[in-house]
Amino acid sequence: ELSSHGVVGERLTRSEASQPLVMFGPGGGAVLPMIRFHTCTAAKDDCEVIILNKAQIPHPARAHIQLTLVSSLLMKVRLLAFQDNDLAMEAAPLFDIVVLEAGDVVTREGDPAEDMFVFLSGRIDVRVKGGEGSDVTVGSISSHDDGASVKGTKLVGEGALASSKGAKRNASMIAADPCYLMRISKSKFPALLALSPGLPQRCKEAQAMLTLSNMARKAADDQQNFGRLLNYLEKYNDTSIDHVMRSGARSGDG
Repeated sequence: ELSSHGVVGERLTRSEASQPLVMFGPGGGAVLPMIRFHTCTAAKDDCEVIILNKAQIPHPARAHIQLTLVSSLLMKVRLLAFQDNDLAMEAAPLFDIVVLEAGDVVTREGDPAEDMFVFLSGRIDVRVKGGEGSDVTVGSISSHDDGASVKGTKLVGEGALASSKGAKRNASMIAADPCYLMRISKSKFPALLALSPGLPQRCKEAQAMLTLSNMARKAADDQQNFGRLLNYLEKYNDTSIDHVMRSGARSGDG
């Protein structure tokens, strides 16, 4: 059994007499040390497998295996909308795998938006500058979010693609836990757009939906807070409220 999120050290090949060889567990043969993102493979029947240790795989083969892994992950990015693996395989060399430790900076508010990321695993805090210049955490991206895990892998920092030239980052993103991302630089955007031509429009639509979702959430929070205020006021009679108002008026006159 290959456990989810365990460090990968092996690559498995399954052999059946009536079928060509089927390879699985490509993370184990990648150039970089990888984790099992969402895979948990267990034998349901009697199987014959060949287990290859990573050290036994020639480096050129490992590079190809890593591209195969990247292409399989790109197929899960809904905004890219790749319809077949051939397109994803063409796009795979455009992306670099990024491994982050807790505290590493993904993007910094105000910096030029020069790259875009595919979030794979971990947790990223989203921060903006507060009124006194201090960073305020306004959200997070994690493997447990709907659409943020590898099952529904999502783009991060897609504003770099959807925005005009010279766009700046409107928030900082800091790794709160060890994270795996895939990064594509702005210089490679034209090649990606040739493979996924509707991507900028889909990114703009996704950003608009996120803005609406945030507005709806804020409105619900405001309504809940207003309800709490009404409940608080109901605990006091009119005389007490008048007393508070008069005290406030006198305080204002002073």
